[in-house]
Amino acid sequence: MQKIFIILIVAHLLSCSPSEEKESYWLKYARGRDIMLQEQDFSARADLDSLKNIKGLMALGPIEDLKGEITIFDGTVYTGTIENDQAVYRKDSVVKAVFLAYGSADVYSAVQVEESLKGLKKIEDFIRKKAIENGLDHEKSFPFYMEAQVEDLDYHIMFKEGEGMHGHQAHQKAKRKFKLNNANVKIVGVWANSQEDGIYTHNGSRIHLHFINEETLASGHIDDVQLLVGSKLFLPQN
Repeated sequence: MQKIFIILIVAHLLSCSPSEEKESYWLKYARGRDIMLQEQDFSARADLDSLKNIKGLMALGPIEDLKGEITIFDGTVYTGTIENDQAVYRKDSVVKAVFLAYGSADVYSAVQVEESLKGLKKIEDFIRKKAIENGLDHEKSFPFYMEAQVEDLDYHIMFKEGEGMHGHQAHQKAKRKFKLNNANVKIVGVWANSQEDGIYTHNGSRIHLHFINEETLASGHIDDVQLLVGSKLFLPQN
């Protein structure tokens, strides 16, 4: 644990120039999604205990050994995993991450969702448009979150079993899939610049979304979702 703590903190310090430290928002990563899959190494790269003092921390990623999902909203850790073939959700879990996208912002600006948004592509386009309107550089990666009313939300919890190569087919098989309907959720998201999709996100996408439902503690990686009118997007403020 101490070694992971030192590696993560040193990497964070080295990646911050003096000018970056003065920024009002930032997004960083411990390892990257594409590197994890290329190297077939699913050991821990981030000890969440080492990040607990970061104010307003937002983060997402899979649990070490691909045994679940991690979502951090404003410093509170939520996890989803599989036990006895059932989804199990916890709050304030002590876990480690295979990779982690993590960041914070001093202040967020609220943007109303004025028409229903169905599908990740429409949500990505909406975020891009509103980021530009709010003076954000969409070629700079950033964290964001949403307070959302959802009609349908499809999600998965990654749960790898067995040994051997973990290729595309095995990766898809390891996704335990679930659905949430007509619920209020908080969505933790990251926006990747054009050079960092595949690191923070799936290749070809600029967003990566996890959610939490505070009533049930349900959480996981969003595969598809429909946001209803009245939802709010919170973007970092310059």
